[in-house]
Amino acid sequence: MNKQKTGVASRKCARGERQTINQECAMEFKENDLPIELHHEDSVRLGGGETIRFEANGEAKDVFIGDAFTPTIQLFPDTDYTFNSGDKQYQVRAHFEDKLSVKRL
Repeated sequence: MNKQKTGVASRKCARGERQTINQECAMEFKENDLPIELHHEDSVRLGGGETIRFEANGEAKDVFIGDAFTPTIQLFPDTDYTFNSGDKQYQVRAHFEDKLSVKRL
């Protein structure tokens, strides 16, 4: 009798990765890694503790800054959003691919 495991990640997440609700591994970046390109399920934690992540909504990207359950802003490809966190300024930019650029200005 063959038993199949369900709901188990196909691999153990490596250091710096976290397991998502979909049992996938995603990267958790830090401010020292900026500038970076986030992919779906990835996140970056800024020096002040705020987290940036996004969810794809068709071509648009719902960008979440901080611990909000609703998006801070929705960006379409080749558009950007600038915001302050503490005394630093950051920019996020949406791309056609499933990625979001994050940099400190």
